[in-house]
Order: sequence, then structure tokens, then C-alpha cells
Amino acid sequence: MTCQDIFVKKFRTIAIYSQCLHGVGHYVRACSIAAALCTHADIILINAGRAVTEPQPPKGARLLDLPGIFRNSDTGALHSELALNTLDATLGLRRRVLETQLSRQRVDLLLIEYFPFQRWEFASEIFFLIGLMKDANPDIRICCSVRDLPRPFETEQERRRIVDTLNDTFSHLFVHADPAVGTSVDAFSLLKDVVIPVTYTGYITASWRDRHESDLSGSDLERFRGSVIVSAGGGMDSYNMLATCIDTWEELQREGFDNRLMVLCLGAFLPQEQVDVLLTKVQRTPNIRAFRFPSTFRQLLSVADLSISCAGYNTCVDVMQARIRAIFIPSLSVSDQKRRAIRLQELGFGLAMSARTLQVADLKRAILDSLEGARPEVSLSLAGAECMKACVKRMFVTE
Repeated sequence: MTCQDIFVKKFRTIAIYSQCLHGVGHYVRACSIAAALCTHADIILINAGRAVTEPQPPKGARLLDLPGIFRNSDTGALHSELALNTLDATLGLRRRVLETQLSRQRVDLLLIEYFPFQRWEFASEIFFLIGLMKDANPDIRICCSVRDLPRPFETEQERRRIVDTLNDTFSHLFVHADPAVGTSVDAFSLLKDVVIPVTYTGYITASWRDRHESDLSGSDLERFRGSVIVSAGGGMDSYNMLATCIDTWEELQREGFDNRLMVLCLGAFLPQEQVDVLLTKVQRTPNIRAFRFPSTFRQLLSVADLSISCAGYNTCVDVMQARIRAIFIPSLSVSDQKRRAIRLQELGFGLAMSARTLQVADLKRAILDSLEGARPEVSLSLAGAECMKACVKRMFVTE
């Protein structure tokens, strides 16, 4: 019997809990991890954020959509996706769904995105889920999965709460980063107190999406060669950035700039009234196209000359993988993006700009300078999904 045979026999089910509040980043990363692991285990992907139509979970993964909860980017308040439900009612309904769907499900490993670094608003739900799964399997492994730059703690009490929860509840911490960009030590100065194993996996790519049914053919893709790709992730607070990009492109076209395309990827959660305004602006501007965030995004990056993005984790990973020139305009409502943009600029991956002070003249100069510059040559570890698979196998396979 081979190691893989032993792994498949012993390791039956993995559950991944993902709670997005602003966009889709945590969900996309969870799908990428699920894709790496589903060849060796049954996967239950628990999506606790808003329902997401794209990307679809990988084949072989069972999606359990909880009634979604998200954060208003203007007020910071949590809201239920169920318009008639209060937040408490939605949380109660979610707990009943978890109990109905999972109370008899034996799970060997539960991977929780981001908690206890953040998501303390959902602590009671997360501990309920842990207890539910421990009742079915007392030997279950509880692991934390966290991106490269979690929000720094603000007080010693907060730091202590994170450390104690990791040590008391979890069996492993996976940090999805290359230490050259930044580690949890930089953000929290806490790992010296953490006694559970900590693994830096490298960045998690989403290569499984390359096989999407709507991939562009060679001739279709060629139309976008040399383009400028503007992307906004989930898109909740990206209107000003997108509008400024359109205005900048309009001015460049008036000045006789070349015939390359600007392609706008508007984001799944950009309010429809803002989408309508942007599409009206697009219609009057030459050489510009606009889509809701397309499944072909990574293909478009592969032939583009420049990316302009909000510096979310997954978009930055795609940009690094494509080795494309980049301008980062971090969201004002997501804490990790500014630090990621600045760090990637320091490493030579692109230019960081402020969304708060963004002006057409400054963005126009940044676009022209970036297009004249060389593609980045920096290499970072992008093998996070494969590292996850290897680590999980080692947990359950003994020679």
C-alpha cells in the first residue's frame, strides 16, 4: 500500500469555513485550497459570506452556503443578505443550518479562514461549529488559515486573546505568504508565544480556474494583447477608482494615445446604480471594455501589459504569477491592502498609489511610466496550495 493509499483510506473529509465580509478574497482562496485537497479527500466548503456565482467551487467539493452576512463599506456595520432578517435572526438560522447539515458528519480536519486573527463577531458560531464537529469526531484537527498580512493587533489584550485561542483550540497555523513580503510576526509580534506548528505555505494561486468552460480561445484572447486590465475584486467601494481610470483613459485617447484597450473588471458586489453610471462613461470612451469580474481574468492578465488593481490578496497573486507591470490602488476599507501595495512596491512589483488622493493627472503619468518600464523580475513562492496538500498528508500519513 502506497502513502497515497494510506492517505485516502485514513483521511475521509475536510471542512473549510470561510467568512468574507467585503469581497470574495477569502472564498477564492478557500476554493483554491479545496481544489488542491479534493483529489485526496471529500471537501465541504462552508461559505458564510454572500452567495458567490463566480468562481464556482472546484469539482469534487460540496458547497454549503450559509445565509450570507457582509460588512457595509461606508458604515462598517454587519448586514444580513436576507433583507427581512435581523443579524441575530440570520446567525440563529445559520446555526440551525450547520447543525442540520453537519451534526452527523464525521470530519477529520476543519480549516478556519482568518479566525482568531479577526472575525471575532462570529466567535460563537465558530466555536459552535468546532464543538459540533468534535462531537462527531473527538480526534478532529482544527487548523487556522490566514493570509499574508492580517490586521495588526491594537492592544496587548487583543494579542493575548489571539495567542491563547491558537494555543488552546487549534492544532496548526497555516500562513499563506512568502516571508519576503511579510509575515504574521511583522503584523502581530506574537508567534514567539504560539506553541502549535506554524507553516508558511507560500502564496495560494487559483490555477484550477484555468479550466473554466468559458475560457477565451486563442483568437479571442489575442484581441486583448497589450491591454491595461483594471480590476476591483469584490468591488464594494471601488467606484471612485474605476471612474478615475475611465476618465484617465478618456483623456489619454483625446491626446492620441495608442489603440490598446483598457478592460474594466467591475467586481461582483459593486452596486448596480454605480455599474450603470460607469457603463455610461465607458460607452462614450474609445478603446475601453467593461465586464463584471470575469472568469477569464487570469487569461486576460497573461496577455496584458499593465494591471491596475486594489491590491487584494488574490489579485496580487495573479499579478505576481503573470509577472505583469502593476499599479496598486488599495481599498480604503480593507486593512491589508495598503501594506501589501507598499511592500510589493518595495520589492519591485509595481507602483502603489493612494485611493484617497487619486487624480487623473497622477494616474495618467503612472500609466505612461509603467508601460515604459520593464516587467518585474522578482520571484516569490506561489506554491501554497501544493504545500498545503503536502502538509495535510503528513498530518495523516505515517510511514
